[in-house]
Amino acid sequence: KIIRLLNDRMNYYLKRLDAPVKIEFDEFFEDTITYDGGINISYGSLSGGEAKRVDFAMLFAFRDIRRLQSNVTINVSIFDELFDSAIDGKAMQDILNLLQELSEKECFIIITHRPENIEVENCRVIDLEKRNGITRIL
Repeated sequence: KIIRLLNDRMNYYLKRLDAPVKIEFDEFFEDTITYDGGINISYGSLSGGEAKRVDFAMLFAFRDIRRLQSNVTINVSIFDELFDSAIDGKAMQDILNLLQELSEKECFIIITHRPENIEVENCRVIDLEKRNGITRIL
């Protein structure tokens, strides 16, 4: 049951994040990644943006499963340097749109060294600076 639920949630989030792939896990947790054209590929052959979409789909799928299986909800999530790695603008915007939608029920804290990459309406920005080994709010 959990594998079927994982596959359903993964592919739901992949679709929401406009990923060009579908993923199916088997009972041994071996994955099959299929491009929209029907070609099977490996995770390592995905572009940076595609891999981030898969990573986020996995993150949110596991959060859903945890909530459904144990009735444990998460209302604060912290993403450290999420947008500081290789991610294309489209993937970033798709992820931000999903986070914006989910923010009605929970809080997201995004830590970045590249704040110019993130533009989200109705969000609060806290600038921090590290001096002499101590981080302070500016």
